[in-house]
Amino acid sequence: MRKVTMFILSSCPYCIRAKQRVDKVMASHPEYRDVPFEMIDERQQPDIARRHDYYFVPTFYLDEKKVYEENVLQCDIEEIFRNACQK
Repeated sequence: MRKVTMFILSSCPYCIRAKQRVDKVMASHPEYRDVPFEMIDERQQPDIARRHDYYFVPTFYLDEKKVYEENVLQCDIEEIFRNACQK
């Protein structure tokens, strides 16, 4: 399985919505709970955030490749986790 990393700002309304969508995807697809998933708040972990190339939050990486940035839909999140399960 590949790792999913989500960069956020805790006060960002798009990030709050994306986190809710991640929770909904996890609830409807229990098989995705085994996917390594890390959520990084760029204000709390700026050293990690600076090592990644993105401009807007939320941003999703699959391993070290950026796959979605900014307003992400639930179907996008499902696709991210589905791809994470593929080798």
